[in-house]
Amino acid sequence: MATSPVAGPERWLELDLSMAQVKTLMVVRAHGRSRIGLVARDLGLSANAATAAVDRLEAAGLAERHADPSDRRAVLVCVTPAGEQFVYDLMTAGVRAFNDHIEALADGDLDALCCGLEALFAAVAGSPGDALEQPTAKHQASAATATTGHR
Repeated sequence: MATSPVAGPERWLELDLSMAQVKTLMVVRAHGRSRIGLVARDLGLSANAATAAVDRLEAAGLAERHADPSDRRAVLVCVTPAGEQFVYDLMTAGVRAFNDHIEALADGDLDALCCGLEALFAAVAGSPGDALEQPTAKHQASAATATTGHR
């Protein structure tokens, strides 16, 4: 079976976290410092299940707990700098792999890609431009060659 030329599963396979723990990390990161109850609610988990997920994140150095200054019985959870880096690495792995492929292109290939993308963006946006103009004689001849094999 062929693998994607853009980004493989390698980074995801390196994870020593369950999907529930990764989701918990994402929710904690989205909220900033927040109580476990809020995290549990957003994940549809019990407070005990969310606490267990945060325990695992804390053991991995990806999250940490702090006393809530407004309620000394409560605890706030937040993502550590290592957790931020972890999320960033996961979220940008595909883009970074794609950029590596782009940087490997020859100048002529990169120019052709840019022209093609500009035409595609113009067509998607519905703006007038080369992508939406009437075909020129060159385009018609090229299309005829592609469909019939001769001009």
